[in-house]
Amino acid sequence: MHNLNDSQIDIISKKINEQCLKSFAFSDELLDHVCCRVEQLMENGSSFESALKQTSHLYQGNEIKKIKKNFKIIFNYSGYINSFFIYASLLFYLGSWIFHWGQTDWIGLVAYILISVLLFRYTLLFYSDNNLKFKKPLVILSTIGFILFFVGYLKRFLWLNYGFIGQNVMPLMLFSWLTISIAGLIYLKALFPEKRNRLLYLIGIMQVVLACLSLSTFIFPSTMHYIPIYATLIIFINILSFLILFVIKAKGKSFLKLIIVSSSFMVFLYTPNKAITSGNNYKVQFEVEAKEDVQYSKLYLYLNYYKYGKETLVLYKKTDSLYSSGVIKFSGGNLTMSYTVLKDSLNLYDVLHNSKIEKKELKLNQADTLFSLTYNSNFNP
Repeated sequence: MHNLNDSQIDIISKKINEQCLKSFAFSDELLDHVCCRVEQLMENGSSFESALKQTSHLYQGNEIKKIKKNFKIIFNYSGYINSFFIYASLLFYLGSWIFHWGQTDWIGLVAYILISVLLFRYTLLFYSDNNLKFKKPLVILSTIGFILFFVGYLKRFLWLNYGFIGQNVMPLMLFSWLTISIAGLIYLKALFPEKRNRLLYLIGIMQVVLACLSLSTFIFPSTMHYIPIYATLIIFINILSFLILFVIKAKGKSFLKLIIVSSSFMVFLYTPNKAITSGNNYKVQFEVEAKEDVQYSKLYLYLNYYKYGKETLVLYKKTDSLYSSGVIKFSGGNLTMSYTVLKDSLNLYDVLHNSKIEKKELKLNQADTLFSLTYNSNFNP
């Protein structure tokens, strides 16, 4: 398939900008739409000038109004519905953090459903596009990514709100991230050579690397203690990448935006949200006293905040029988959590799904700043 060069894309972008569209999202997606149509015409033998003239009706005011009203645009790569779903999911997700406390998180569920619909939509687009290079691997990877993402979040939602078994939620979603990130790179390869739009390739490669970094926490359990650092790094890179995609004009960036947003959602699920309904910000520290002689230089404290997340803390030896964690920040109070203290660095999900640990509960009140716990060497989950 013929690929437009940067100067040709700029010409099309200027033509669209002349329409003074109020919606930046629609303007951005319309560029992709027109570029694809021009490339198809050039593939059939038309020159760029001729193809541009034949597609001029697509960015005329009256035609744009018709397109916006035409539901069939959902079957086009560049439908404005891509951006609508992405930004709507972000708004719903933000709303879930504000309004869902103490009740079923239906708002957050809507955010994930929107992302799932968009992932499924790309699967249909890849399947229906007979001119798409690498069609088969794209269909396979996008289908796997959609299924893993949808099943993973649905399991989490049912576990948090209705008590269903919620094991292996994060591995499912992180594998989804990896598969759609690889699909993103293949999609970019299908659109243009690697020497062009290297910035897009760099963003796509970075998503693959970050997905592998997140999955490493399940392969190497000791790395789970660095999840806050990983999460901060991932969110920073995602925000920077999203801003870059927001500014540049290029084909294929909507799919990259989708990958970035979905991976950001996963990261926020992966990290504990120690925020309660109301109250001030304050700091909490955990101290563990060993009732017997313990030779270990450090212990591990596993915490389950239930709907608010899970966490593992390293407890360093201070005296012969006393271990202490670092200071962690909470917002609010009156939080119920379950915990256990172990000598081994284990997979966080294996530990926290153990029924014995679920029964060992603590109540965090707003006045609490220090928890004194005990270590039982006979307890092995």
